[in-house]
Amino acid sequence: LLIREEIPNRQPFDLACKDALRFPITTQLVNLEFKFYDKTNNEWSTEWEGQKAANLPTIVQFTLWLKSDKGRVTSYTSAVKLTP
Repeated sequence: LLIREEIPNRQPFDLACKDALRFPITTQLVNLEFKFYDKTNNEWSTEWEGQKAANLPTIVQFTLWLKSDKGRVTSYTSAVKLTP
């Protein structure tokens, strides 16, 4: 199950979380993978090493596999460039 969660952009964060909206996007999710590109090292990794904005990966690539109603699995890949 792939779920979208929307949390209001307000403080305090813990109270904002109580007003979060959650709804399913699909029940046909088979797999979800992320890859992170580190421009400094010029390499892709399946793990993100940093938790600070200064350590953000340059690009995040994600691939998801969805199963059709007839059972066929298809993958979709996209990438997002991050800027601190």
